[in-house]
Amino acid sequence: MFVAPVRNENLLITVLKSMQGSAFGQSVIFLVVLGLYGAMLSTASTQLIAVSHTIYEDLISPFRQADVHQRAELKIETVWTRLILVASAVVAVGVVELLRIWGFTIADLAFAVYGAALGLVPPIIFTLFSGRDTTRRLSAPATLAVS
Repeated sequence: MFVAPVRNENLLITVLKSMQGSAFGQSVIFLVVLGLYGAMLSTASTQLIAVSHTIYEDLISPFRQADVHQRAELKIETVWTRLILVASAVVAVGVVELLRIWGFTIADLAFAVYGAALGLVPPIIFTLFSGRDTTRRLSAPATLAVS
């Protein structure tokens, strides 16, 4: 162990306090925090890309006249996808801030999101092994349930 445990204090906090006393320790803390921010932003950008792609392909592209290969060559489609990405980010930040004002913490939000994702695993597995007729019949109720 690097430090002796302090009663009623988390061991991680004790280690971080002891590392603050040297330039090397401060450098390590800085790099670790920088890495944590990088991981957080990477996860957020991945989720935003997935959300914007889903909105574009499932909600907007059915109203477009061209198929996916024709749309890929049009510059206006790139503008659409970027606008959807920015709008999704603004809405996501707004929702998180609204929930924070209502008293939710980041931990509450993280557990809610991951709990909801975990709750979707059984229906997704069921859908993967079901026939096309079954999934077509359950499409509307599934959309309502997810909403």
